[in-house]
Amino acid sequence: MNETENLPRVLPPPLYYATALIIGLLLNQWRPLAFPDIAYSGAVGALLTVVSIILVFLAIPQFRKHGTAVDVYKPTSALVTSGVYRFTRNPMYLALTLLYLGFAISFENLWMLFLVILPLAAVRFLNIGREEAELEHQFGEEYVSYKGRVRRWI
Repeated sequence: MNETENLPRVLPPPLYYATALIIGLLLNQWRPLAFPDIAYSGAVGALLTVVSIILVFLAIPQFRKHGTAVDVYKPTSALVTSGVYRFTRNPMYLALTLLYLGFAISFENLWMLFLVILPLAAVRFLNIGREEAELEHQFGEEYVSYKGRVRRWI
């Protein structure tokens, strides 16, 4: 048994974002907050949504190309550092965040903007923390070097 096996099991990352989104929608129904006057908020939200989808479509093929699992519950068999992973170590978590922000801006929901901190913190401390420990244990200096070259988010 290695030290990463003692880390807590995690929930699927989209669940963190969906929960915050639902809470934001409910809070906005209960007590709406005035949203800042953003010209073309629908267009800005749509743009963030499109960028998030592009990130996913760039990230997933890299996992397949290297023959490793996308699922957070399956073991990693290869360190993916090519494609979009040259610019961010977590493009799919970044995509989830951009998608969430796209919805918040499109819906003009200030509660959702405030609540983005919740899924970000959950992903960072529950998922990314565990994944980084596992990758460092599994790939050693190769992963440490990669962490030194590529930012966690952007």
